[in-house]
Amino acid sequence: RPDRERTQTICKGPRSGPFAYRHAAAQWPVFTPPHWPRIRPPLTAMTVYTSAGTTLRVLAAAPATFDAAGYGALVMTLVGEVTDLGEFGREYALVTFIPVGSRGVQKKKGSFNQGTMTIGLGLDTDDAGQIMLKAASQSDADYSFLVTTQIGDKYYFRAQVMSFKVNIGSVDQITAASVTLELTTNSAGVGVVEVLAP
Repeated sequence: RPDRERTQTICKGPRSGPFAYRHAAAQWPVFTPPHWPRIRPPLTAMTVYTSAGTTLRVLAAAPATFDAAGYGALVMTLVGEVTDLGEFGREYALVTFIPVGSRGVQKKKGSFNQGTMTIGLGLDTDDAGQIMLKAASQSDADYSFLVTTQIGDKYYFRAQVMSFKVNIGSVDQITAASVTLELTTNSAGVGVVEVLAP
């Protein structure tokens, strides 16, 4: 078997990878590629996915319990013609403290907010889900929502529907609507309930 130093010398330069190994094997019939511990194995398949196929459902009723079982027992109405679901998630308020002795700013987490969602729709005045959203925008009550992703992950939450706006736009535009949700928590601080697909 060739020594490591000579093998590394041959494998460098204009030849690399399998070309270098074939070149070395031509000189040494018993050649086997050297092993370097820092060389990582091939990457595994990617687990990211698109948002295509994601759905939104809504219901006026509250769950019996604010967990996967409680929300899972609800029969919600599908919202049609959704074009954009925006983003959501907990965000904390920043609390700072500045002692005069050190002058350094110390930072802590304060209250948290579940976030705001801006939903884009192609306006359909006959769609049961959109009719419910419009009614919710004129109500002071919290509504229940469910976002289900392409791979089956589920996100349950309660929210106030703050607005339902129609966007007529230009001659080359589909008549649309936008809905603003303010995600909220219950008295125990439970907000978004995440149920990941197995």
